[in-house]
Amino acid sequence: MLARNRELSNHKLSAVLLAHFLVFKEFLTAVHAQNGTVSEVQKLRWLLAQVETDLIHWRDPYRELALYIGGMSLNAIEEQLTSTLSGIKLLLPDAVARDGFFIAIDEANFAIRELWSSLPGDTGPFPMLKEIICAWKEKLALFTDFPVTFIVAGIEIPQAMFPPLSPEWSAWKWTSDTGSFDEPEPQKGYILPFISPSVMKLTTGEALVRRIWDWHRLTASLAGMLLVDKSAHPHGVLDSYINRLIGFVALDAVEYTAKEGPCKVVPTFGNIGKLSDGMNASQNQVIYGE
Repeated sequence: MLARNRELSNHKLSAVLLAHFLVFKEFLTAVHAQNGTVSEVQKLRWLLAQVETDLIHWRDPYRELALYIGGMSLNAIEEQLTSTLSGIKLLLPDAVARDGFFIAIDEANFAIRELWSSLPGDTGPFPMLKEIICAWKEKLALFTDFPVTFIVAGIEIPQAMFPPLSPEWSAWKWTSDTGSFDEPEPQKGYILPFISPSVMKLTTGEALVRRIWDWHRLTASLAGMLLVDKSAHPHGVLDSYINRLIGFVALDAVEYTAKEGPCKVVPTFGNIGKLSDGMNASQNQVIYGE
């Protein structure tokens, strides 16, 4: 059963990999047609498009494309991978090609806790995260000579599943650079790159950082919203974030949001449990003394 599961997952993971590279190739083609080269601004735009796929299309383009590609045979997918990666190589600047590909797998803990490549009766549990990494490393080694760096991020990834002394994982580095945000300064350091320097020069900027600490939860989601807003309505973004997160209307920056004007950035995550009307009222009383 494990062998069959690996065969099926290899097919699906190859489709996902091809979908990402096809979109990347189209991006590079468009950039070259417009500018003739890949600038630093274009690199940042590509990164932003990975963080916020709604900027490409309101439906996840990678998922839609992968579902379509999934109807192809594995041989056909691998032929397309070879062709697509060859085309990308011609479009990339030499400096970028030397650095190679950076493949980020976020929320990797989900592929540890929820997804497995084996069933009861097999030789043992094999987490899907291992399957993803191994399949993509193998494919990229076969179809391109680019260096490849994997960045695997998640909460509570068991190190025992990736023993650093084993030949397979010895070259991997374990790190935790962001901390747990249980102190204001680490969180401030994390969020500042996502806020325009022009905002931080004003009183409203320092107030924004204090408010983010007061209300912080899902900080990366807030950073994504600030990027989409381009720092036009930073306090309005935070208000929208708070309202989606807990169903609470924040009133601690009314003077700032009034100056900013209406904010149209909509959060893309779900709430963690709305407060009842009674809780809203008591919270207002505690925070604002109303």
